[in-house]
Amino acid sequence: MAKQKHIPVLNDTFEFGKFIHVIKLNLIFYIAIILLGIGGTFLYLRYTQPKYQAFTVIQINNEQTNDFLKTENLYGRNSLSTTIELLRSQEFLKRTLTKLNLYTGYYSKGNVLTSEFYNSAPFFVELDEIQSSFYNRPIYVSINKKTKLVELTYSIDGKNEISTQIERNTWQQISGAKIYVNIVNEDAFFEPANNFFFIRYDDETAFKKHIDTKLQISILNSDANTIQISYTNFNPQKTADIVNTISEMFLIYDVEKKQERALKVLDFIEEQLKIVYDKLGESERELSNFKKAHNITGTAALNKSSLLFDSKTRQEIENYQAQLSSLQRLTNELNSTNTLNTSELTALLAGTNAETLLLNFLNGIDQLQKQRSELLMTVTPENQKIKIIDKQIVEQRELLQQFIKNNNRQLREKLASLNALNHTGEINFDETEFSKLARIHSINQNYYDELIAKRAEYLISKAGNISNSVILQRANPPKTPIAPILSSVVAICFIICLFVIGLLTFVRYILYNEITTLSDITKYTDAPVSGLIPTTPHVNKIQRFTVENKTDSIITEAFRTLRSNLEFIQQTDTYPKVIAISSTIPAEGKTFIAINLGGVISFNNKRVILLDMDLRKPKVHLSFKAENKKGLSTILIGVDNYKDCIIKTELENFDILTSGPVPPNPAELANSENFDKLLHDLKTEYDVIIIDTPPIGIVSDAIFSFKRADLPIYVVRANVSKRNFLNNVNYIKNKNNIDNLSIVLNAIEIITARYGYNYQGYSYSQYGYGYGYGFGYGYYSYNDDKTKKRFRLFRKK
Repeated sequence: MAKQKHIPVLNDTFEFGKFIHVIKLNLIFYIAIILLGIGGTFLYLRYTQPKYQAFTVIQINNEQTNDFLKTENLYGRNSLSTTIELLRSQEFLKRTLTKLNLYTGYYSKGNVLTSEFYNSAPFFVELDEIQSSFYNRPIYVSINKKTKLVELTYSIDGKNEISTQIERNTWQQISGAKIYVNIVNEDAFFEPANNFFFIRYDDETAFKKHIDTKLQISILNSDANTIQISYTNFNPQKTADIVNTISEMFLIYDVEKKQERALKVLDFIEEQLKIVYDKLGESERELSNFKKAHNITGTAALNKSSLLFDSKTRQEIENYQAQLSSLQRLTNELNSTNTLNTSELTALLAGTNAETLLLNFLNGIDQLQKQRSELLMTVTPENQKIKIIDKQIVEQRELLQQFIKNNNRQLREKLASLNALNHTGEINFDETEFSKLARIHSINQNYYDELIAKRAEYLISKAGNISNSVILQRANPPKTPIAPILSSVVAICFIICLFVIGLLTFVRYILYNEITTLSDITKYTDAPVSGLIPTTPHVNKIQRFTVENKTDSIITEAFRTLRSNLEFIQQTDTYPKVIAISSTIPAEGKTFIAINLGGVISFNNKRVILLDMDLRKPKVHLSFKAENKKGLSTILIGVDNYKDCIIKTELENFDILTSGPVPPNPAELANSENFDKLLHDLKTEYDVIIIDTPPIGIVSDAIFSFKRADLPIYVVRANVSKRNFLNNVNYIKNKNNIDNLSIVLNAIEIITARYGYNYQGYSYSQYGYGYGYGFGYGYYSYNDDKTKKRFRLFRKK
């Protein structure tokens, strides 16, 4: 006895025929997977909010712009990486959240999706005195139809619900905050699908909600010092606004940092001006009191001799008058026009005492005017940069006017003093004391004038610190979403469906344990295969004769070949013969094999009788529409004579013995002496006795029939019988010494071709015995007129 190969649980080899069969079995699952994929794709596209992306590009420039004052760059130079970290920082992004009012979110809750409003909510709220428990809580807003009051519903502790009604457009105190509600679109509240609410976020939650992973900042071109800011969101307008606002806030922040030192210096100068102004006033009062006490008018230089009105004094008077005239024209120019012609004014101020300081003022204003003109070529007058420059020009003009006013006052005082000398004689006073007071006053006056000049310089420096960074590309609201994209979603769905179908096919194939082809039998048992019975749609549920319909059909020929192979197995032509047929489980076709094998043997002029020994669940009588009131069970217990129970069939040489009523002890009857006596008696009248036994894998009755049979047949059904059923075949053959046991493979699929029929993957000659010519010669018919027409159609082609 050859040692049989171990029968694996999983398929370890690839067989194309089995693979195709597994595909056919799973067609309904493939269709279901495809339908689920299509449905899932539709639902995903229907209920997934589209995502939009917008981006802006900034060029970082650290060059100095206030060189005309020879002041240093107050901001310093930053690398692109430092700038990116600044833009990503939560503290910096708070500016954007505040500017766009994103700390308060407005929403509409639907049946499936919750939509966010951006600048389009039917209401808006303002909050004050907010308690920490009020943050990050949904506050539902509705309107009472009767009272028209605004109803707020929310929960502070997450458990107890609070509902309160307040008036609109007025500040009112509620639990957790002070609130002001303004209804923009009252009709929207009465639409049944709308359920509005808002959430007030704290800093951390607002950052995670609106920024976090949605914002991407990266270096676009390191050589060009450009940075790209991109943002992804469900609202296209919000997407564009956020990146644009971040860019604008960066330019403002850039200016603020550049002005930071200048502002500190200006604060110091303002403090010193207050101190020096007080000292200057005190020295002026002391000097004035001294003049009054000694009857001195004017502030001209004094010496021991009398002060005389000479030609030099007249020249000074004329010089002071010319300076007053120039300053007056400058004042008139400042008051009459918004744009100064600095080239003309520069020539006008030539020779004045304060020429240098005045020119610094005019140069600062001139540079601001040029920057404004350059910006107006790319932006509108409403741009934030234009507004900043306009404000700085106004400040410079005011400072210049104040400086001119102070300078005019000093010139008039000097002019009055010189004019008074024309009427003054010798004056006797304490020259040392007067010089001391005059010197202190002069020091305070000069220091005050110097502080005024320095303030002007640093204000000009502050005005010159316009951000050199430029927004190269502003974001427009995107029109098309970046996700979901129909083609991508369909492609992904197709790939997923294909993967699931492939995985299902692979798993079902390796787990497919059914016998499908002849090789599945020959691999794992040395029991010979005596026949291959093709599957046919014409086998009815009660196992009716198939071979009687058309004797030249493919299935009839299969039974003829089975009959011939059985003769080779026994290797003798002696009769009578006993054939026992069983299977492992029901529905493998043993009764069908028994009936049709008996029929085809009877065609050969052999007298055949079929015994229905499946005493537990008989079926033979159903196939022949016969009664089953008496039969083998009554014969074996001695109630009836077998001759009285034999039923003639439509075939001349084919009789049957039904099982009779179901007995309480079928196993004992199958192994009784009465059964042996019955077989002995039947052998005297019949050439072939066929025993249809119960499934041998379920009950042991069939073993007794197998031991009494000359030709025991074990039926396995393609795509139904498991491979491990062959272990039962090996056990019966080897342990019970049933050497003549053979196997019939039932319901094997056939492949139709132009010139005839082959079994799936095997020709009919591959039985192991090589008997017969197969179905390739074209003279066997198939039991279907429509099929014959199809074959005829193929032959025409």
